[in-house]
Amino acid sequence: MLLVDVTDTFLNWRGPPTGVHRTLIGICSAVHLQRGGKICAWNRSGGSWHEVPLEILMRVFEGRENLLEPLQADVQPLRDAPSPQLVLSAKGFLARTASRIATHGLISLVKQKLNLKRKAKVALGNCLPCGTVRERELAQLPCVTQWHPDDILLLPDSTWNQPGFFNAIQDLQSRPRIKGFIYDMIQLNRVDFVGIPIQKQFREWVTDVALNSCEVVCISRHTASEMQNFVNTLGLGSKAPKVRPIKFGNKITIAPTSASDAVFPALAGERDWILWLGSIDRRKNLDVVLLALEGLYSTGRLRRKFVVAGRPAGGAAELIHRMLHNPVLSENMVFIDSPDDNVVGGLMRKAGLFVFSSWSEGYGLPIAEALQYGVPTVASNATSIPEVAGDLVDYFDPWDSQALAGMLARFEADPAYRNDLKLRAAQFVPTTWEETVADILEVPKKQEGIYGKT
Repeated sequence: MLLVDVTDTFLNWRGPPTGVHRTLIGICSAVHLQRGGKICAWNRSGGSWHEVPLEILMRVFEGRENLLEPLQADVQPLRDAPSPQLVLSAKGFLARTASRIATHGLISLVKQKLNLKRKAKVALGNCLPCGTVRERELAQLPCVTQWHPDDILLLPDSTWNQPGFFNAIQDLQSRPRIKGFIYDMIQLNRVDFVGIPIQKQFREWVTDVALNSCEVVCISRHTASEMQNFVNTLGLGSKAPKVRPIKFGNKITIAPTSASDAVFPALAGERDWILWLGSIDRRKNLDVVLLALEGLYSTGRLRRKFVVAGRPAGGAAELIHRMLHNPVLSENMVFIDSPDDNVVGGLMRKAGLFVFSSWSEGYGLPIAEALQYGVPTVASNATSIPEVAGDLVDYFDPWDSQALAGMLARFEADPAYRNDLKLRAAQFVPTTWEETVADILEVPKKQEGIYGKT
């Protein structure tokens, strides 16, 4: 039986799913549909393991604090607030209100109260997902009471910030076999991006993975190579785990053509735009793209709109400011903040070209998504990205803005080139998440009931 750990995501995440979370959703959905595996999480305060129903895991991405019940009134978070200063008595509230009206006037008081409410909401949003409400809810879910030596516990690399996790595994009776699941190694290899404390924490975790796993599976050949190099530095000899890449699930559900497709006022009357999709941070290399676009738009070599859709992350403020206020870019670019799946589907359906510019990826899932919509694609040639689609897309050096500019100018001016990219995109064949799980378990294609056999 395959058990998929979702501890960190269950306890700490709030918001739309990232690429890592989409991977977790895909694997958990495949396990759930086959009814031969379980989704589980570790209750770090009680030391127990619990089964997590798929529908409860999906609620994590709906912005909920309380995952086991529907959203309640705005006052609900105050009941679980860690600070008693946020809960005020009625008598004290009236006394303070009267005093403040006399001192500052009613308008000033209203401004103060709105500011206080905003600060309290931010404080609660920052602290509640990290172990208070959700840990109590996890403890209410059914316990994993039995472990079998032939079970496999799959540990995604989202578990790396759970202190004591591997000690808890060591304490299990009839301990299952452990398979580490590595998405990428950027936390280890790019200290300039993540910082020294995170690099140290990730190094400790990935060392524990190597010491405790019978095997480590990785989502690309590039990531597997990086993980193998790290394992080699540990000098484990015959005790070193096997490291191998797997067939990575990239099949998506195409959003239906209906009124649910988002309407974007800034794109009214437009189509065949160029689309860029991803978290807006330094790793995604949007700054090089903007540099190329400035030259293209200022010289008239590019006329179609360029759409940036993504969730702001580290370094986003400067990039967004540049898009919105640069006089050349602001007239030709549209920024869509944190799009949901329906919005992404609407953007993909009318896109003429997709650009993926990242300089470091564990895989590059948005490329597969664009190709399934039939969108011609150009992408960076860095790290694992060329593994996604091979020669079905064209590549550029992520640091070479002139190369990207030339590729975009050619796409704008050359109908034959546009048609060639479109024909290649149509040849893409996605991999299902069921295939991924079968590969994790090394099950032959002809064997049935794959999730109950190892």
